[in-house]
Amino acid sequence: MCVCIWKPKDKKLTKDVLAMCWDRNPDGAGYMWSQDGKVKIRKGFMTFKKFWKSFKHAQRRIGNETGIGIHFRIGTSGMLDRRNCHPHRVSETLAFIHNGILPLEIEKGSTESDSMVFASMLSSLPAGWHNDDNIRTLVEMAMGDRNKICLLDEKGEAVILNGDAGTWDDGIWFSNMHWDSRPTPVEEVEEANSSYFGYGSCGENNQYNSGIVKPSFGSNSWKGYRPNKEKGRFLGGKKAEIGVKSNLKFRSVAEVYGAKRFSECKDTRLESVARDSEVEKSEESSGPMSQAM
Repeated sequence: MCVCIWKPKDKKLTKDVLAMCWDRNPDGAGYMWSQDGKVKIRKGFMTFKKFWKSFKHAQRRIGNETGIGIHFRIGTSGMLDRRNCHPHRVSETLAFIHNGILPLEIEKGSTESDSMVFASMLSSLPAGWHNDDNIRTLVEMAMGDRNKICLLDEKGEAVILNGDAGTWDDGIWFSNMHWDSRPTPVEEVEEANSSYFGYGSCGENNQYNSGIVKPSFGSNSWKGYRPNKEKGRFLGGKKAEIGVKSNLKFRSVAEVYGAKRFSECKDTRLESVARDSEVEKSEESSGPMSQAM
């Protein structure tokens, strides 16, 4: 599952958050913004290092003038190449990023992803359709309620289709939170065989298995907390006890359930990492794609 992000102009995204999004969705990245009456696109980053270098400079250059739409891809159809990275352009004045699998018949072996095909379909709609409630509703019905799309026009206005299926976290919209492995303030850690175990399964659908239901909180809300090495570790089936706020413990998945289980979960992404490396070798002489109409 990919992840789409809409960052309003007055919000900031940290490198750590973006790196976590990449780790779970390493099949390519891109971003879009509006400037001088145009929708500008930078896409085709096949390593996080290349993405961050470009995005960091773009954030400095753009400042607080406009919001930015960001996408990290997990390929489900089409080739794993720069062309299939998001954003996709609908017209000279409209582009989008997409999360989900669209109910389209994509031929086996097709070089184009479902998102790219959908962009072509949307291009036949009349100009300004994204501001028409009736047409937006029809497009959402065609997409299905498990798909989310963030559209951006030349005025810098974003329209999120099926946006309620995503999450607003500290003023930034994420199409899903499966990437989120930030440390969580924990009041008590249940036994490993508790009924909560399995929230986010280990295996093909999830890299991490936290065993605790994690609240949705802002990227800055856990700062200031520090690990307490004497208390709070999961040992012998006992529950962790909480101290005063200055000693409030947070636990990464690896700390709570041990490095061994974490490593096993981590192995589920080895195939994609190897595949990404293969793409890198074949494209290392080429740079990312830039689109500005």
